[in-house]
Amino acid sequence: MVLTRPDRFASLDHEFREAAVPKFPYSVIYRVLPSGDVQVVAVAHASRAPGYWRERA
Repeated sequence: MVLTRPDRFASLDHEFREAAVPKFPYSVIYRVLPSGDVQVVAVAHASRAPGYWRERA
């Protein structure tokens, strides 16, 4: 779904978006590159502090 409509999911800021993984407590954090490609930045557990992945991205 992310690859076909990357703008469908919630925007975290001007660069990153977040898509929840159905049936699992994870979210996929990604960004859309100027070329239109989707780059996965992190797979984050929902119970962790919001934004903990930013230091690793």
